[in-house]
Amino acid sequence: FVQLDQSDEVYVFGQSNGNMPISSGVYNNPNSGQFIQKFTNDLSTRLWGTVIGGGNGTIEISPTAFLVSNCYEIYYAGWGGQTNQSSQATQSTSNGLPTTPDAYQSTTNGNNFYVAVLDENALQLNYATFMGGNGSANHVDGGTSRFDKKGRIYHAVCGACGGNPNGFT
Repeated sequence: FVQLDQSDEVYVFGQSNGNMPISSGVYNNPNSGQFIQKFTNDLSTRLWGTVIGGGNGTIEISPTAFLVSNCYEIYYAGWGGQTNQSSQATQSTSNGLPTTPDAYQSTTNGNNFYVAVLDENALQLNYATFMGGNGSANHVDGGTSRFDKKGRIYHAVCGACGGNPNGFT
């Protein structure tokens, strides 16, 4: 995912099995499979970079939404778990992802949707929660999550996949 802030600086959110650089002073979860990097508007200089996730040593989630708000907050979302386990994400899980004390859902069964917000320049984690309950392997198919510039998320899930009677809880 690629986003521009109000100063037209460039942010990138993605996955990597490799070592991504972590800048000093930024929030980070070493040994995680997702990254956020910030570049100048001409892409000539990386301003900072961080690694985010559960520290599981693998790609944990599939990114589904990304936004840099008008207040420079960094919103990101994704899902992980059994339904996501494929040849490219064989150990996908939402286990280990951090939450904040005010989380809507602070526990996971490893198969949940995840939303997090970093403050300007990724100095700290402002908010993080799971969504989906602990009764099913819910997930989101690509392109069905969006944030708006006020930080609202619009999210649709696939419930009862493969005839799962528990559906999305």
